[in-house]
Amino acid sequence: MTNKDNNKKNEVMDNTSKKILEIWMSIPRSIRILVFWVIIFIIALIGWTRFLIDLKIKFFPH
Repeated sequence: MTNKDNNKKNEVMDNTSKKILEIWMSIPRSIRILVFWVIIFIIALIGWTRFLIDLKIKFFPH
């Protein structure tokens, strides 16, 4: 992979992230905060469920 190709790839990445940022900034602030909390909530829920399943397996072996 040459340096030129690498630069082109970085440019495409920059353009993509700029577009995503523009879309993100065009969303009203309250919705952005809501989306942020929903993502955190989902991650926490998945982690907590895994934790509970581990506990269940540990303390109630079948």
